[in-house]
Parts: sequence; structure tokens; C-alpha cells
Amino acid sequence: SLLFLVVLTFGSISCENLSEEKENTKPPVKNIIFLIGDGMGVAQLYAAMEWSEKDLNMEKAEYAGLCKTYSLSDKITDSAAGGTALATGKKTANGIIGQDTSGIALKTIVEYAEENRMSTGLISTSAITHATPASFIAHESSRNNYEAIAADFLQTEIDVFIGGGYDHFAIRKDGANLIDSLMSKGYE
Repeated sequence: SLLFLVVLTFGSISCENLSEEKENTKPPVKNIIFLIGDGMGVAQLYAAMEWSEKDLNMEKAEYAGLCKTYSLSDKITDSAAGGTALATGKKTANGIIGQDTSGIALKTIVEYAEENRMSTGLISTSAITHATPASFIAHESSRNNYEAIAADFLQTEIDVFIGGGYDHFAIRKDGANLIDSLMSKGYE
């Protein structure tokens, strides 16, 4: 099972004391954590809710939503089309990362956040170059272009990314060592 996390940090909350008028108002949103259980749908969530003897933490969330991530090309959506739908709000065909079916790059939520000088991060239990996390950073015609996806990380200002896929950055067919390039950009 793949677990993937997108972290976007929005501004900061003031430390000033709240007046009595403001006690009942909620502070502005400081962070958004977009947690994706890859392949998890309503049926899987419902099964977990039925199986558990206690309420799931997900059930305690104040807000919940559904997103239609179906593919433009197939009845069964793959992680590339599903991830792109989550990252951009736009549909694409199976196998495509961060692009429409004409090959035009779709702006991701991470790119919008970066434009607005917000902190961003990606954390994945799989290779960071896997289709779902890659959909938030890369713009490639094939989910299998792992080395090209790794190179797309050099085009971003993401603050932190953590995941597998080291070989896609360091032991490449083209002989490039993207680890050195990333370190020159300030990554560790």
C-alpha cells in the first residue's frame, strides 16, 4: 500500500491575545496536509470504518470531500491520471504525469503554492518519482520516464521531498548525477 503526503504551509498565525469578540472565531488556516492513500476509495474507507471498533481519525475531521479522479482514456484509472487529477484538478489519460492529453503541462497545486511563496513538501512511502507524487512536480508523457521525472525536481522550488527512487537521481542511464545538482540548490 502506498502512502503519499503533500504538505503546503500557508502563512503564519499571529500570537496576539484574542479579544472576547474573537473567541468564537476560528484562526486562519496555517497548513494543509493532503494525505493520499493511493488506491483508497469510498469502499475501502467504509470497510475500515466497519471493521474498526473505534471511530477512525479520518471520521473526526471537520470536513471531508470526494474527488472524481477517473481517467480520460480508460474505465480503470491508473496512479498517473488519478494523481494528476488530484494535483491539478484536471483530467488526463492513464500513464500521463501532470499534462493534458495534448502534452500541455498542467499547473499543480504545489506550483501555485510556490508562486505564492508558500512552503511545500512531498513525502512518499514509494519512490518519489512514482506516478502519484510525481504528478505534483513533473510534467511527463509517461509515468515510466523516471529519470525525466527526477530531473523535473530541479525545475521546482519545493522545500522538502522525501521518498525512495535514489537511483533515478544518481545511477542514471545518461550518467548525470542529479544529487550533486540538488545539493547545489541547497538540498541535503
